[in-house]
Amino acid sequence: MNGTPPLWPADVIHVNEDGWVLINRGLAQGVVVGQRLLAVGPSVRNLRNLFAAHNDAPAPVVLQIRRTYEMLEVVYAERECVVAVAARAPIERRPEFYRGPSGELLVWVPLPRDYTYPPANGDEDNGAEDNDADDAEDGAHDVGVNVPIMGYPTGRMNTRPTAGDSVDETESEDSADDGGGQVPYDQAVADEPPERVTQEDERWEEALPLNGVSVGDLVVPALPAAPTLSGLLAAPTTLSASAATPAPAVAYDFATPVTHAATTVPGAEGTGHTSDWMKPLV
Repeated sequence: MNGTPPLWPADVIHVNEDGWVLINRGLAQGVVVGQRLLAVGPSVRNLRNLFAAHNDAPAPVVLQIRRTYEMLEVVYAERECVVAVAARAPIERRPEFYRGPSGELLVWVPLPRDYTYPPANGDEDNGAEDNDADDAEDGAHDVGVNVPIMGYPTGRMNTRPTAGDSVDETESEDSADDGGGQVPYDQAVADEPPERVTQEDERWEEALPLNGVSVGDLVVPALPAAPTLSGLLAAPTTLSASAATPAPAVAYDFATPVTHAATTVPGAEGTGHTSDWMKPLV
């Protein structure tokens, strides 16, 4: 063994608030745009035939399966990673990819056609709620206060310092060490818990569909299934005499042209066809 990790399964390393995921395999590992992947469970399940005659022996295993959570489709590939969305995501809402001024990747997920924020329905209550939200944001002086960002629901990944806040480094380190409280994403300590939380956004109400996929989930290629070799080669335990004797192979010379019987129609010329099918049944 050379210590090289296996190519599969791969891992989900980021779940974005818009519903796309990042997987730690890329072009260098042969993953390409359009390839389909399955998010799967961590272990194999043995399904047994509980009704087989086995006396005191355990029921025989007849099939091994693994849980599947989502079919993913790769929509963008880099050398060491790929971006994927649920294969059932609508085509018109698939992410678009652009390059930022510093070389960073800009991922734009088209919004639903009629989406707007804040709602433009002319309701006075909405205006009052907006003012309350502005007041709450202006008065949020504690680091990590949940403040809605761009209409996304408040959650662990939407916490951020507000303008005028002072960050106490000692307090932040203590919070990270004891695991208590909520650590803003821009204050998280690399390679220390909760590093997975900083990689997993809370999806908002208009995010692309995604079924329970989280950071750390396993991903494998979606390969069509066929009967296993062991299943094809397994012979029955008992055979009748006729079944145990294979039928003799029919020799066929592919170089010999196929000929037909002579016709039975009087006066007909040629020998290319037979009219036996026209005889009445007796």
